[in-house]
Amino acid sequence: MSDLLAPLSASSTRTDPVASKPGSDNSSQRVAEMSSMQQQKASMNVSILESAAVIIGVKDDPLSLVLNSAIERINEFLAPELGENAIQKVADSGLDVSPEATAERIASLSTSFYNAFREQHPGEDEAIVLANFIETISSGIEKGFGEARDILEGLEVLEGDIASDIDQTYDLVQEKLAAFEAMILDLNELSDAEEVLLDS
Repeated sequence: MSDLLAPLSASSTRTDPVASKPGSDNSSQRVAEMSSMQQQKASMNVSILESAAVIIGVKDDPLSLVLNSAIERINEFLAPELGENAIQKVADSGLDVSPEATAERIASLSTSFYNAFREQHPGEDEAIVLANFIETISSGIEKGFGEARDILEGLEVLEGDIASDIDQTYDLVQEKLAAFEAMILDLNELSDAEEVLLDS
């Protein structure tokens, strides 16, 4: 990193012979311009280094990108019903980002908002509300996975284990959403059966 900034340091210590001549009309203006140019160059170097760090991080931990992208899109799709950032972003550090763990987090974070979503639709048939909820979060998940794949393709790393891990994560999320939907429908049937028994 210091090697990348060395040319900047060297250029900042150089002096312009014209600007340093006493009696030069533009000397203070040229010094100010050089200072501004040096600041821009330093800022650009920092941006380049930060971008490189992000690219390296994505290549090393692509499922973390999938998780964050999916959560951002689910937030986007839930926002009209539940407000901004219904699901907080999960911090990457120290998280298990295996396909199983990533799928579990995506599914559990998104399905945990079902009750809040249902409360926004009082008096509506629960099966329809559930279907709309699953469709809403599925749209966010689809968009999130799509964006993550596009980024990884752009970095030319969407191949081999990375591609299969993302596909496996996606499939596991779909399984978990289907299991959640079936569980809610079973609970509703059980509740209806109990009401019939209590009424008789």
